[in-house]
Amino acid sequence: MHIAIAGNIGSGKTTLTRMLVKRYGWTPRYEPVDVNPYLEDFYKDMYRWSFNLQIYFLNKRFRDVVDISKSKDTIIQDRTIFEDARIFAPNLHAQGYMSDRDFKNYRDLFDLMMSLVGTPDLMIYIRSSIPNLISQISKRGRDFEQSIRIDYLTGLNDRYEEWIANYPGRLLIVDGDTLKFESNPEDFKAITEQIDAKLYGLFPRKGSLNPGSDADIIVYDPGDSHVIRAEDCIANVDYNPYEGFVTAGGIRQVWLRGSLAVEGGKVLDQEPKGKYMARGKCSL
Repeated sequence: MHIAIAGNIGSGKTTLTRMLVKRYGWTPRYEPVDVNPYLEDFYKDMYRWSFNLQIYFLNKRFRDVVDISKSKDTIIQDRTIFEDARIFAPNLHAQGYMSDRDFKNYRDLFDLMMSLVGTPDLMIYIRSSIPNLISQISKRGRDFEQSIRIDYLTGLNDRYEEWIANYPGRLLIVDGDTLKFESNPEDFKAITEQIDAKLYGLFPRKGSLNPGSDADIIVYDPGDSHVIRAEDCIANVDYNPYEGFVTAGGIRQVWLRGSLAVEGGKVLDQEPKGKYMARGKCSL
């Protein structure tokens, strides 16, 4: 499985990646910042080094995508190949830092690469305002980032919003201005619950699934089957027209009010309620 985190410079991608790796045990692929041979030169002279930097990123991230497609692990990626091609390179070109010739060469190479790979299983986009980005960049204290222009960040933010508005895959948007996931455990929990819902379709209706809560969860196995029988019924019913029917698919577990109520087709520690009245099979 491939999980990707997208967002502008300073939005908190690497921080969230590390936290999710710890929470889920996923394998990380981090953005190559500290070992990037072009980044410091790029911020000193964007006209000279923009094409070199973008080709470096494109090469690195394409290798990552190919490796991820071959892996059986769940991998979470800090920044994606799509951001380089849909946001950073077009922004450099639009602001005059990359020539028409270089941009066309870059775009043709990206289109060829995209014909060989697909979209991630889940894209997590951290949306952030310019003041919040500037604050985050200042706090982490990378010398080469202190010269980033506000109009450059603004151009990137605008392109992020255009890209996300038309993103074709499964998407989760995190509000980086209001959700302080690094310092507030409840904010991080809110994000992981949304991830669970997007990836697995399971999430509590009200708060956490703790003993005594009123959240109900059903774990369904489409490869299983189940025979409907009166003795399995714990609901308050007096007539079941489906007695003896065999289902295509079966229920593995049922959680009621925070406790495991059904497992492997067997009712656990639940007293049957109501009265079953045999009326014969229903002919449909």
